[in-house]
Amino acid sequence: MLEVHNLVCHRDVSMALICLESLLATSQEKLQLVIHDDGSLTDEDQALIRRELPKALVVSRDQADGELAKPLEAFPTLRQARPKLPHLLKILDVPMLCRGENVSFVDSDVLSSCEPTRDCSKSRSGEAVGAAFFATAGLVTGFDCEIFGLWVLFAPQGV
Repeated sequence: MLEVHNLVCHRDVSMALICLESLLATSQEKLQLVIHDDGSLTDEDQALIRRELPKALVVSRDQADGELAKPLEAFPTLRQARPKLPHLLKILDVPMLCRGENVSFVDSDVLSSCEPTRDCSKSRSGEAVGAAFFATAGLVTGFDCEIFGLWVLFAPQGV
């Protein structure tokens, strides 16, 4: 099963639902959706998501903040930046809160019209790493982040 994470804000709930439903409709693989609240979702937004995507897990911002408080103590710069930089929720919360081994992220504005293709490569430690790419007619869209390049900025104190 592929665990697919998504970060959504109040403004984009309707769009996210359409896009995530398109992903479920086009994927032949069993997917576990994990929807992260950026902190702006209302109780009504969360109820709508749970009603429209009943098998999805919804991670509230309070829940994520609570689960990441202890692990982020070793990273004071990240701990201070995370509430101010929403993109850090994608970079930090997904890998730190994922529950499975096959994990992917999709933005709320990605409309799926075909099955995701899979690739497999090696991580820096030599372990196999799977990735899902969403492609249409040979065009792959998305972005890449060199997470190890961030280490200098966010390393634990004393390292």
